[in-house]
Amino acid sequence: MKTAVIVPMKNELRGLAALLTTLYAQLSPQDELVVVDAGSDDGTWEFVTCFAATHPQLTPIRVPGAYPGAARNAGIRATDAPLIAQVDGGNLPNEGWLDTIRAPILDGTADYVTGNSKIMPIWTTLLGRRIDLGSIFGAVSIRGPRLRTPPAPDLPPEEFSFEEYAAGGDSVCYRRELWERVGGFPEWLRFGEDPLFVTKLDRLRPRYAFAEDAVVFWQLGPGVWNILVRRCRSQRRDLRTRAMVAANRRRVAQYLALGLLLVAGVVSSAVLPWALGAWLLFAAVQCVKSFKTWFSRQHPDIEQADRLAQLAAVITLIPVLDVLGIPARILGTVQALCSLKEQESDWGQRVTEYLNTWP
Repeated sequence: MKTAVIVPMKNELRGLAALLTTLYAQLSPQDELVVVDAGSDDGTWEFVTCFAATHPQLTPIRVPGAYPGAARNAGIRATDAPLIAQVDGGNLPNEGWLDTIRAPILDGTADYVTGNSKIMPIWTTLLGRRIDLGSIFGAVSIRGPRLRTPPAPDLPPEEFSFEEYAAGGDSVCYRRELWERVGGFPEWLRFGEDPLFVTKLDRLRPRYAFAEDAVVFWQLGPGVWNILVRRCRSQRRDLRTRAMVAANRRRVAQYLALGLLLVAGVVSSAVLPWALGAWLLFAAVQCVKSFKTWFSRQHPDIEQADRLAQLAAVITLIPVLDVLGIPARILGTVQALCSLKEQESDWGQRVTEYLNTWP
């Protein structure tokens, strides 16, 4: 059955050759790779069009300014494939990803399949030893032993939540008719369009499967600045409405209190020791969580001879990232609260309209 792999991207030149080469090698003769560029200015579009000139199964589309939902919709509209698979630009699927993730649909046991996700390694050298910065960035950015958890195999149908396990626009495959019945992805959101799509899709109760071995490696970083920006945006994303603020009121209060204390410490030298103490105490709590996450995950690619250097990097970098992450969270909290009224009105109205409108 023909499958179209949809890849939205913007300014993803780094790693683009590996992504396109890996995906193209997995296509069957009838399959299609659709790359939707949202207006890149770093050479991404030029690379994609050059690649397409010698790879006829690749269809390049350019939609300047498109958010991810609009880019995905444009890519799906450009193909007639009955199966849709998704990978985000900047990430990288493992070998055999496409066949593995669409297998449950082809054998008739599922309509929507979520693949596995792992953190993409960022290899560098420390004291002559090879270490992975990606695993460190992943530990402070996304907590828990793994990025995606499969549903329990013996979970009763009445306890299964499609939304809980199926959310995510990267490493998924589904029947095109589901996208058509839902009416596509919401197009006005800079981020967070995938959970809304799945929330609406949940009402159709499609058959769901988790493909453990269909792995997409998420690219975090590649530097500290990217991680801090991600933290700020994550905080803003989680506080888009009053209901979200209320649900996260403890976290909001913590970051506002820390922000006020840090400002007071800058103004008054008497308050500064207390401000720094509170900051470091809060960072220490975050560090414990990050350390716990890193050690709970498997790191099979790190050679035994390099483990001491990797451990040194973990012990050094995690505190730095968690200390610097506090101002990023504070900034994200303040930005979210300052734009709450306008954002809530616009976001809430559009969400309601999207969820209640069917083709």
